[in-house]
Amino acid sequence: MIYELGTSALGAHVCTMEGKRMTTDSVLEGGCLCGDIRYRATAAPFWVGHCHCRMCQKHTGAAFATDAIFRIDHLFWLRSEPIYYRSSETTERGFCPRCGSTVSGRYFKEPDVLIVAVGTLDNPDLVEPTLHEWTSSRTKWLHLNDGLREFPEGETESG
Repeated sequence: MIYELGTSALGAHVCTMEGKRMTTDSVLEGGCLCGDIRYRATAAPFWVGHCHCRMCQKHTGAAFATDAIFRIDHLFWLRSEPIYYRSSETTERGFCPRCGSTVSGRYFKEPDVLIVAVGTLDNPDLVEPTLHEWTSSRTKWLHLNDGLREFPEGETESG
C-alpha cells in the first residue's frame, strides 16, 4: 500500500491510497473507548502494519497490534492525552487513564513520530496495513495468509 500526501485546490491535506482520495482533516480522527481522549491526524501515516512482538501482544492483550505511525507535527490531541508507561528501553505505551484503552506509543530514539493504535481510529478502514513484523513471536495458532510481507524481526531487516 502506498500512501501519497498532497494538497488539494482548497489547501486541505489529501491522502491518496490506491487511487482513493480522502481529506485527512475530516476522516483521520479517533479516540479511546470512553471518549476522554480524542485526536486528529492532518496527514496520512507513513507506516501501517501489524506487530507480533511480545511487548505489543501484552500491551494490547491480543495476538498482535495494528499500528499507524504519524509524524508528531501531524497529530493533535483534541481532548485529554494518554498517560504513558515505559515498557522497555526504547518504547513508551500510551493508554487512557479512565477506560484503559490502548491509544498510542512513542519511541525514545524517534521523538518526531507517534504510534497510534489503528483500532482507535473512528474509521480504521481508511488505513491499510502493508506488513507483519516480529513474526518470530507470532502465536502459533495464528495462520497468516493475507499476502502481506512478513519479517521475522523488525521491518528493516534484510531478507
